[in-house]
Amino acid sequence: MADYPAVPNFNDYLKMVNNPDGSVTRLVTLPSTAPSPDHTTHIPVLSKDITVNPDKNIWVRVFLPREARDSTPPAAGAARKLPLIVYFHGGGFVICSAATTVFHDLCALMAAEIGAVVVSVEYRLAPEHRLPAAYEDGVEALKWIKSSGEAWVSEYADVSRCFLMGSSAGGNLAYFADQRADPAPTIFWWDPQKRVRGEVGK
Repeated sequence: MADYPAVPNFNDYLKMVNNPDGSVTRLVTLPSTAPSPDHTTHIPVLSKDITVNPDKNIWVRVFLPREARDSTPPAAGAARKLPLIVYFHGGGFVICSAATTVFHDLCALMAAEIGAVVVSVEYRLAPEHRLPAAYEDGVEALKWIKSSGEAWVSEYADVSRCFLMGSSAGGNLAYFADQRADPAPTIFWWDPQKRVRGEVGK
């Protein structure tokens, strides 16, 4: 009978220690980047954090190309608005954040190079919040986008051109949110005229 290699200890790989209460201690703090909402600075993409659900600590980081922000008047009308990318960060459902530098930089690059409003979702992590918590948070973020009066979204983003994207675990979240956003009457919330146009997972 063939010998199979032992299953690796992913806690060692992810630098985490299990706690008796079911939580984990994350031993490594990955570099993070603060948002830059000040339009007086000379950066190509502005960003700011907005709370979606304070009880669940769900928030989003919105990225807006400076060129769109500086346009006068604001980009009113669908013809002048930018496509919307809703992004879910990676990290195996257990590490990382919308503020983690590698994901912040990716979203800023997409906003600049594509010319899009990017909404990066901060969802709850396992094991403190077991699945389907992260899935529920992704759907709640989409509902927030639909109903939000946040100016960077309502004034500059064309939600009829909404694309969902995620890296690694975030790709899984994007797929789930896409299924829930399907415009089936009376079941799902998404307006048929404002439906998700595409999904990118990597």
